[in-house]
Parts: sequence; C-alpha cells; structure tokens
Amino acid sequence: MALVLHLSQLTPPAPRPHHRRIARAVMDDAAQRQAGQVFALHNDDLLLLFQCDDGGSPLAATLAQLFQMDVPDSAQLFTLWSLEDDGAALLRYAQARVLDVPPEPPFAEPKGSAQAINELESVVGQNRITDLTQRQTAVLLAPGRDARLQPLFREISFSVAVLETRIAATGQAHADPFLFRHLASRLDARMLDALRQDLQANGPLTAGARGVGPKLHLNLTLSGILSDPFARFAAACRAIAAQVAIEISLVEACADPEAFTAARTRLRFAGLSLVLDGVSHHALMLTVPAVLEPDLIKLDWSPQLPEAGAAVAQAVAALGESRVVLHRAETEDALRWGLAHGIRRFQGRWVDTMLAAQRIGACGPGRCSMRQCAERASATGPAGRAGCRNPALLDAASPLAARSMAMA
Repeated sequence: MALVLHLSQLTPPAPRPHHRRIARAVMDDAAQRQAGQVFALHNDDLLLLFQCDDGGSPLAATLAQLFQMDVPDSAQLFTLWSLEDDGAALLRYAQARVLDVPPEPPFAEPKGSAQAINELESVVGQNRITDLTQRQTAVLLAPGRDARLQPLFREISFSVAVLETRIAATGQAHADPFLFRHLASRLDARMLDALRQDLQANGPLTAGARGVGPKLHLNLTLSGILSDPFARFAAACRAIAAQVAIEISLVEACADPEAFTAARTRLRFAGLSLVLDGVSHHALMLTVPAVLEPDLIKLDWSPQLPEAGAAVAQAVAALGESRVVLHRAETEDALRWGLAHGIRRFQGRWVDTMLAAQRIGACGPGRCSMRQCAERASATGPAGRAGCRNPALLDAASPLAARSMAMA
C-alpha cells in the first residue's frame, strides 16, 4: 500500500513545524509496525509505503482525526493506493514530485527559555512603559451606505515585538505558551501600577477610562486580577467611575474555573466590564462561552470561518451579535463575513487602516501615508508618534470621535 499525507493542502501559513512533527511520528510508527518506509517529499507531502491487511483505513482515519481542525474534508488530506491496483497512479504522482523545487530549510521553532523571559521582564522594569506598549482601536460599523466607523474601545498592551527587539530574541516570548503566561502574569503588576498612576494624574494612557475618547480595555491574567496591584487599580477606577473593561483568555478561564469565578466577582464589584478574549471558531462550536457571563466576546477571525457554515452562524446568533467583536480582522473578507452575519464590532489591522484613511481625510492629503498614520496611532510614546501634526486626532482615533470630544 501507499499512503500520501497531503500536508501541502493545509491552508498557509501551515504546514507548521508541529504539523510535520506529529505527522512524521504517526507515519514512522506505522512504518515500523508494518514493514514500511516514509519519504518526505519536496512539496511537504509525506509518502508511506507499507504492508497491511486492513487496507490502510485505520491509519488514514487516525490521520484524518488528528488534522480535522485544519482540513475538515479528509478526502483532501490523504490518498491511499494499492500498489497492485493503482501502481500507475502512484508512479504519475511520484514523477510529478520529482519536478518540485526543493523547499527552503525548514523553519526551526524557537525554544522557550526562562532566561529570555527574565530578560524580557527586566526590559519592562528599566524603560518607560509608554516606549514598550501599543494600543489598538475597535470600532462599531453601523449599517447603511453612509455609515462611519465609531470608535468603541482602545486596547492597551505590551508590544511583544518591541520587547523582543530590546533583547535581540525574536520569537522567544511565544515559544513556550506556559512561559508566556508566566511572563504575562509578571507584567500585569507593572501595567496595573502604571495605569493607576496615569489615571490619578489624568495622563494620556487612561484618557478613555475618564470618558475622553474610546473606552479602555486591558488584557490581564487571572492571577493579575486577583493581585494587590489590581485592587489598587480598581480602587482608582471606582473613585472616578472609570470606563474600563478587562479581557480574559477563554483558555485561561477554562483552565482554572475557580480562579475565573473569583476574578469575575472582583470585576463586578469594581464595576468593570468582562470581555472573553481568544475565542476561536473551533472553540465557539465546542463550547458555550455565554455561560461565563461576559459582557463582550472577541471572536478571532480565520479564513476557515466561512467554511464552518451554519454552525458558526448559529453560535454567533445564540450569543447575540451585539456582544460579539470580530477580532484580528486583518482583511476586507473579515469585515464582509462579519457584516453578513450581523456583527458590527471589529478590531484588527484592516480597521486600523480604515481609521487611518479617515484621519488623513480630515488632516488633508500629502502629510502622512496611511501606514505612517496607523503606526503612529498604535504608539503610546512620543517617539512612536513623532511626525504627527495632529496628535489630538490620534488620541480620538477618528474625526467623528474628535468632534464628539470637542463638543463635550
């Protein structure tokens, strides 16, 4: 028998290194047990030649189950040939693969390092927080041909790219998800203290919390919410009835339900909104996020969302479209899909570009490119905003919000 696993059919940027590792491990195991051999082909496919009495169906079913999230249609994932009956087809496939261009050396995933995590935290302690943070604005897109983008909230977070640049260790922060969560929990205290001080001093970072501009969103770990720095931050928010929402990862909420319940109670007592972050379309079909009682749910956009069909549409409708933010909206297709399913709240690079176009239209042509305007709007420090002649418009996010702030 010959079984070809078509990793080349995975949607880019796949196949990733872990796809190759898992597939190779499964097929090597089958080769050892069934007198076979595995060949890695130039187009990323894996070919297994082996002897079997079961027609190869159990192995194919195992591979289909492993990769069903990436390739729901198993018919696209693998081809199974009997050498006795389908030898000519296998020969044609092999001849076509000979013509493939050899791939570049495979990308090596960076390994997590506790030392790198310590160095990243040290960078935060030794620099101004505004030089290390970034912000991104989410918008409400009302229906109608003349609809304008209405800024909803602005999320402030540490820029992982900037942090990694400071220690020349690209990819280290996310290399190990457990170390990354550990880093995030250690950075929470620095962020909370900085925002509390900014809030008390009427600073620019927390203008949205004071009702000047879009509402403030902050992504925290459960341990961060249950910490003393958060208690001090929450007290400062209560003192001025601040407009603040805290985002919590769905994965973290599910990993520690008791801590999540305690964190949710603390947020409610402080008068802060709860946002469920990192909800993939897979998670949306496997779970019921509404039972966690969030005020908003951030659904991550994926090119596979339209392929999910009615299941995702029904899940979004069950949540209530007014509670869903389509996050990571990096393309026009994302907005088109969201609007077609009743979603009007968006966050992502495509939104950043649309807001930049509006600001340039208000400022007048010829001053800045859209890329420059978008990058300056995401910056929180003077260095990243240098060159902008209308910083008040950057802080307002859009001309519509700027007029509202001026009237207020």
